[in-house]
Amino acid sequence: MDQISPHALDRLLPPPSAEVCRRVSRCRACLIRPRALFGPLSLPELDEVAPQVPDVTAPPGTVLYTAGERPEAVFILRHGLVKLEQYLPNGTCRIVRLMRPGAVLALETLVSGECDHTAVVVNRADVCRVPLPVVRTVMEKQPSLFPEMLRHWHQLVRQADDWLTHFSLGGVRQRVARFLLSMGGDEIGQTDASVVELPSRDDLGAILGTTKETVSRMVADFRRDGLLVNLDPHRVRVDRARLEAIAYADSDGG
Repeated sequence: MDQISPHALDRLLPPPSAEVCRRVSRCRACLIRPRALFGPLSLPELDEVAPQVPDVTAPPGTVLYTAGERPEAVFILRHGLVKLEQYLPNGTCRIVRLMRPGAVLALETLVSGECDHTAVVVNRADVCRVPLPVVRTVMEKQPSLFPEMLRHWHQLVRQADDWLTHFSLGGVRQRVARFLLSMGGDEIGQTDASVVELPSRDDLGAILGTTKETVSRMVADFRRDGLLVNLDPHRVRVDRARLEAIAYADSDGG
């Protein structure tokens, strides 16, 4: 059988589709790429991966995946906020983590195949879905991806430790203050750490392990005392210095 020269093969292949070109341009222009999973890749290597990675803009309430599901992919969050939920046998929901831009979701599927949590979009989110075969192929070809993967695993472990330490100990007033402090400056390019994305009262209660009525009362107290000021329906500006005094006080009457 006659072999086809590389140049002849190029002529036989269809031209890149508009969607492929869009995905390549998307990845090249992505602001979170340096701190996301494929940060170590060169631009030519990135161009090979990009066409295989679909993306979606998801409205609030969108379920990206559920606990026990096998999506055969990991998810890179480019914009927005995603909550990871776990449920007790009685149906009680607890939010165990909030994922922000640059996070890689469902990393556990590389090991177990199944998702440990249910991932729900909190506000409008831009998400890339990277198929597991693509991740494994890149890891085989590019050894620099291994330390990047370990870095993301370490971030998840550290975040779980911080979550347990800061949001499960102390009075509710302290825990609300700590949460507000933890949420500052989460978006790419946002340098003002006093601007905070405020979740719903239901979500805040599920994060802190208390009722929405309790956190509603605490947030209202903080507003009345000038500790936070509304900027728009979802964002507030907080007084970090005063919140830190509350968050790390020796005692809390809240």
